[in-house]
Amino acid sequence: MMDEEITCGYLWKKWENRDPDLYQVIQTQEKIKTYNKNDWQEMAADARRVVNEIFLLIKEEIDIKDPKSKKVYEEFLNHIQKYFFDPNKDYLDRLENGLLFDKEYKMFFNQFGDGVSEKLLELIKTY
Repeated sequence: MMDEEITCGYLWKKWENRDPDLYQVIQTQEKIKTYNKNDWQEMAADARRVVNEIFLLIKEEIDIKDPKSKKVYEEFLNHIQKYFFDPNKDYLDRLENGLLFDKEYKMFFNQFGDGVSEKLLELIKTY
């Protein structure tokens, strides 16, 4: 376990070292090289919004098969696509493995609310 805060950047570096699809690295580098401070703030706010929506699914006990759950999952994928790269099955498989077996991935998502990593995993498996 790390003593420092687990950030998206930390997880990206960790993931990058796991030999991700090259297109994801290239797409991400192309997108983020033009980002300014406002872009990063917008991206962070959107990420918090999406993860909060996942947490609300838990808090409001929304069934995984409910259309609202699917909408939230699509918002998650749209966030990845808008700010980083086109998510594909390989990405989702790696994210699923991270959520299942990597304590730091779980900690990253659960810092936004208890159970967020488990709910995201359930969304990935369902949709």
